[in-house]
Amino acid sequence: MQRNFAEIKTNCARFGRKAFGSASEMRVTQGKVLTVEVRTEGHPVHDIAYVTWMTEQWKKFFVSGFGVGTTVKCTTKLEAGDRQDGRPAEQLIILPPFAVKGEV
Repeated sequence: MQRNFAEIKTNCARFGRKAFGSASEMRVTQGKVLTVEVRTEGHPVHDIAYVTWMTEQWKKFFVSGFGVGTTVKCTTKLEAGDRQDGRPAEQLIILPPFAVKGEV
């Protein structure tokens, strides 16, 4: 059962505080589809293990935060950040989208 928009916004805010901390902003909008935009700083997005862990956390959150039976399509854009290997940062990295169909 899909949750109402107010509950989804509250769940997104709670998840955002836990996942990203205070150096972040999140905007949730409702149109034909729900859109969640997050801007955050200071995370090791160049670390494959971190990206994998964060992807799994989002997938779990989509089911519990949006409601069972909700289909979510996620597109991730990572802005410039320190690669920590001496090479210059890329300006924008767009990860392939993934879809999650919430199930029990």
